[in-house]
Amino acid sequence: MILVIGLAGSGKSTQCRMLEATGRYKWLSVGQMLRARIEDPKSKAVMDRGDVLDDNLVLPLVSEYLSLHQASEIEVILDGFPRSLAQAKWLSELKDEHRIDITKVIHIRTSQEEALPRLLERGRTDDREAVIKERFSEYESVICKVLDYLRDQNIPIAEVEGNNSPEAVHKQIVAALQGAG
Repeated sequence: MILVIGLAGSGKSTQCRMLEATGRYKWLSVGQMLRARIEDPKSKAVMDRGDVLDDNLVLPLVSEYLSLHQASEIEVILDGFPRSLAQAKWLSELKDEHRIDITKVIHIRTSQEEALPRLLERGRTDDREAVIKERFSEYESVICKVLDYLRDQNIPIAEVEGNNSPEAVHKQIVAALQGAG
């Protein structure tokens, strides 16, 4: 399994789609899965604010999602997860129990100045400037801890420059997945 982490608007989904198009990977977008599966109005409001949903709601859905694709011969790309230290620890426990194998983390580093216009153009209900800036703040405070934790678990992390064109970012990711980055 490959984890793709990055600031909202970093191009995670674009890159995951490009990797999936090669036929070598299966893309699982946690955000899309949650938007499709969450029906509770309070939880939908949390997502619309751009906040992280409670792990008691998210983890069972992600677990179900992963189990559906566990036997696949194609490597899974988990897009936008983990978004908290608790989620990273949960994944590490699955790894320790040999229920998943995390081969690499792709961290797409993108500036807020680059990401903000991308998100505003995307037009989702949770892509309002105030919500986006709150997500940026949350990301800055949490993701370093997540990456440090994953590093401490000896999971290789590839840092990729996300301010470049999608094609240039894709080349960096392919090189990282082939062991050159």
